[in-house]
Amino acid sequence: MEQQSYRRNVLVCLITNVILAFLLIRAEHWNFNDGYFHEVVYGAVIATLVFVIPLLYPRFTFLQNLYQKAENLGTAAGTYLKENYRQILINMAVYAGAALIGLAAALIINKNEIITLGIISGCLAVASVWVCRSSLGDHPEKLFAALALISGMFFIQAAPTQVGICWDDNFHYDGTIALLTVNGACYKSDAEIIDNVGDVALDKEGYTQAERQTWDSELNSLYTEEQMMPYNHRNFGTNTIAYIPYSLGLYFGRGLGLPYTVVFRMEKLFNLLFYIGIFCLAIRKLKFGKILVACIGLVPTNLFMATSFSYDPWIISLSVLGYAYFFAALQERDKKLTNSEIAIMLVAFALACIPKALYVVLMLPLLFMPKDKFASPKQRKGYLIGGFAIAILLSASVLLPMFIHGAGEGDTRGGSNVNSAEQLRFIASEPAAFLKIISSFILKDYINPLATPQYCVNYAYLGFGRFLYVAPVTLLLTGLLDRKGISGRTVPVTIGTMIAVILAIILIPTALYISYTDVRATTVYGCQHRYLMPVVFPALYINGFDSLKNRISPYIFASVPMLIMALLFISDLAVILAEMY
Repeated sequence: MEQQSYRRNVLVCLITNVILAFLLIRAEHWNFNDGYFHEVVYGAVIATLVFVIPLLYPRFTFLQNLYQKAENLGTAAGTYLKENYRQILINMAVYAGAALIGLAAALIINKNEIITLGIISGCLAVASVWVCRSSLGDHPEKLFAALALISGMFFIQAAPTQVGICWDDNFHYDGTIALLTVNGACYKSDAEIIDNVGDVALDKEGYTQAERQTWDSELNSLYTEEQMMPYNHRNFGTNTIAYIPYSLGLYFGRGLGLPYTVVFRMEKLFNLLFYIGIFCLAIRKLKFGKILVACIGLVPTNLFMATSFSYDPWIISLSVLGYAYFFAALQERDKKLTNSEIAIMLVAFALACIPKALYVVLMLPLLFMPKDKFASPKQRKGYLIGGFAIAILLSASVLLPMFIHGAGEGDTRGGSNVNSAEQLRFIASEPAAFLKIISSFILKDYINPLATPQYCVNYAYLGFGRFLYVAPVTLLLTGLLDRKGISGRTVPVTIGTMIAVILAIILIPTALYISYTDVRATTVYGCQHRYLMPVVFPALYINGFDSLKNRISPYIFASVPMLIMALLFISDLAVILAEMY
């Protein structure tokens, strides 16, 4: 039996890789007139998929375990469908009924397509609470996944095929293209979207129904005709790693031969699925704090970025995952850490910090993991060495270029008066003046409670939502009440986390004062409140009362905050987009 399973897995490995290689061949535009580099890279990847991995399968246990787990997962899924097919059919009927009710209501209220889509999505979100009702106590990640997917797919479909909607999305879309083209030729349709960013962001072009139809037709035509142009936008950088989910959507979309406008949305969908998956892992790991994490994942601004082109969702989701594994270990004081838990925790923080290395300070609390949590002194030593190695490498990625090449002129997007070298001289010569500027900015603006809508219901170039303080108040109350009457931290961990949060709050504006702000300016330019989102989970988690035992029904406590966040997102963006449609 084992031999048959082994042979079957080898065959599955080969077939799977052949399919992936076929999609890769279709996704790539093979053109040797502009050089051979990216064709050689693609050829090497295809050869690895078709020949190397199947040949190495018998020699590598981790490959065998991977495909064995995939087989087990498929078997479990089949068993679940067989045993629960009646409930699945009922759930499908509930969703279908909710969609029909939404459609009928939309036709009565308003015939605008965006409003119709929004009302249907809202009805599906409400129906999800009933569908997931039995799992809200132990597995609220199911409701989170349903709400995030429904809300996210609404915006992906409702938004035009444009960049210039979210902060710097042209820059991030460019990074997605760079990752797949490997500096080869790019489609003219991609270049057209990037070049059109100013008209969309500043002049709000491309939002009306007529403009969308014309623009989509033009993009699909350019793509179908395979009109190409040299790629000369971006080179690879450390932040390119955050574009992998988008690039996978681009790869599958092109490989399947889908129209350009569908491929564009597929890129966003793959990033949304990655974002949902990481948050579900974090929610599932915790004993309490689950609803807080779910609400952070559903914060309208976070969901808006996850369904646009941005690397913030990568940073936010992975930092939350790292902290979830860290805090979960403290919630189970009698259980020893496993090597896999340590690996996931450290890797999550490392991946989160690669695009923006200054967030490495968020790893500080890891130093205070109690000694009795480790299975052996050797395991603790490996944990500390791994953590320090990640922190040193990430810090070096920022500091070494400054030592070698100097501070440079800074980010030229900040204006002609930006000069990082001169700014550093000012800070060194007048530290008291600098500290006054930074402290004033942080206290009066950055962490001002009245500024919380800036990172909760801020939709970039689309403006703000209508109910500014509903999301932040919901988040705060959820953070305070999401407790089970058991300790989930120690005093050193609490102090270490507070210090990490304060350091992050100080370093974010400091970095932008140096790199993006005019020399000797009395405020900080370009320091957006959304940069605070990675510190929200640890800040709210340590500032609650662990002794509090929440006696609110799990059905109410889990569903209401999440539903509020999802409906805020849908209603805000439906109204904003409908007004321009």
